[in-house]
Amino acid sequence: MLGVVQSVRQKFEALGLARRIHRDDIRVPLQTVVAVILAYVISRFAQISDISWAVFSALFVVQASLGGTLGSAMDRVFGALVGALLGSGLVWLMVQFELPPSIPLVVGVGAMSLISVYRPALSYGLVTVTILTVTPELQMFEGALAKVWAIALGSLSAALAGAVVLPVSSRKRANQDLADTVLAMNELLEGCTERLLDGGREGDFTSTHGRIDRALDDVQATMWQSRERFDWRPKKHAPRHTHNEKIKRLRYTIAILERLAWAPLPANACDALGAPLRAITQAATTTLAQIAASLAVGREIEAPHPLADELKALEAASGEAMGADSNLTIAVRDQIGAINWAWRTMDRQICQLAGETKPDAAKT
Repeated sequence: MLGVVQSVRQKFEALGLARRIHRDDIRVPLQTVVAVILAYVISRFAQISDISWAVFSALFVVQASLGGTLGSAMDRVFGALVGALLGSGLVWLMVQFELPPSIPLVVGVGAMSLISVYRPALSYGLVTVTILTVTPELQMFEGALAKVWAIALGSLSAALAGAVVLPVSSRKRANQDLADTVLAMNELLEGCTERLLDGGREGDFTSTHGRIDRALDDVQATMWQSRERFDWRPKKHAPRHTHNEKIKRLRYTIAILERLAWAPLPANACDALGAPLRAITQAATTTLAQIAASLAVGREIEAPHPLADELKALEAASGEAMGADSNLTIAVRDQIGAINWAWRTMDRQICQLAGETKPDAAKT
């Protein structure tokens, strides 16, 4: 039986179906549907009076990663509990002291909003405190606990769906987003070099910048979901935050090259610098592609000084071009100097990024 399962899995992966169905636009809707069905069935079985609380909790708890779903589920339950306790207490005070109904609403929403400012994860408490203060029940504490119980069941259903239906860990997702960022920067780097050397070639990098922005946003969101931003997380999670910061700095350097390419080099400078610029770009993109592959799986790579020879060739060609051609303007000479500075900076940043690419199990 095990051999049959392995055979089916191999054929499944050979067809590329495993990667296709793990795409977010397929996986997340499947998880959401399963979570809602589970919440409905479990709520009916548990005889929950208001099933909608469980179903809506399951609907909005599902995230793009398993860690995100689990974190969102816990946040929703704790937030609902805080809001329920606050709302019930205010309604009890309203009844005891015969206060106007608007006072519990204002105080409850205001207090929960203040709590959410300092603890955004508890923001769902605004929903429960508002419902309880706007429509108070006779058995307020029992009603509040019933709502929290329904929310907990719905959140548990979402967590179960995220763990069973095509699960993707937050660490693996963050690794893949980091790799996607580096690959998109590769495209931008190649385009900058071609625009710099070919004045007649206009390149629109809007879509590439969009890919980089989305990937960086996804990395940040994933690390937030899995709580990797906090210092109390284990040390093995720290490299992702370090990688993210170093990739951002590398992007700033590539952005400088992009701006330098707004004014293409003149023909005589292109003849002298074309070959070394393309060579160093090829070396950089090859190294970055290797780094991206290592980031995607959390594997260590060896790249102590990837652009050393190409950088020396570029600097030598730049010096010869500026020394041999007296017709080069001051602006072009400054541009060539800035290009060399940017590539020196990029060489250092790529080495630093390669040195920080450690496996998940690396010991500090």
